[in-house]
Amino acid sequence: MHYHGYDARSVSPESRRDAEQRAGRIIVATPDLLECKYAQDPIWLPTIVDTELFAARRIPKNGRGLAIMLPGQTAKETASRLREFGFSDMEWEFVGRKYGLHDPNRTVVRYEDMPKYLSKYEYFFGGGVRDPATKLWLCSDSKTALEAMSLGVKTIRYDGSVRDTLPEQHTPPRVLEKLCAIYGTAW
Repeated sequence: MHYHGYDARSVSPESRRDAEQRAGRIIVATPDLLECKYAQDPIWLPTIVDTELFAARRIPKNGRGLAIMLPGQTAKETASRLREFGFSDMEWEFVGRKYGLHDPNRTVVRYEDMPKYLSKYEYFFGGGVRDPATKLWLCSDSKTALEAMSLGVKTIRYDGSVRDTLPEQHTPPRVLEKLCAIYGTAW
């Protein structure tokens, strides 16, 4: 089983128990998910980033930032978090992540266009995601935050630090190496 976040945080351990007991392994996408309760010990598999599609680019020094918010999260609370981290003096665009194909207000950015979209901004607020179930700020790097880092966008992380390079453990060779170690195979 592979948990990505909301699916582990918002569902009770009891309701997941039968499926987890039958699973060969329980894998989690972010290290903070290791703290949730599971039927067996989970393993963190770093999120893989397509480093060819999200190859480093020339990023403008334009003082603009992008914050993508989960449903139920407000621009006001996200701006407050930015103030806490010392990044309120910039031009921020707050975009609500929309789910559902029939939402008329939905902005659609195709995956292959994400590098171009993200690289218009000097900053990406990766530490501004609030879990819809618990209302807590997440202590992990989202896939979009990792992709922004890979491009060279200054990414404000969950702890207020800034990073503009992809952590080594999220590169394809490192993730494949760990995946093969989990399943006892060679690649």
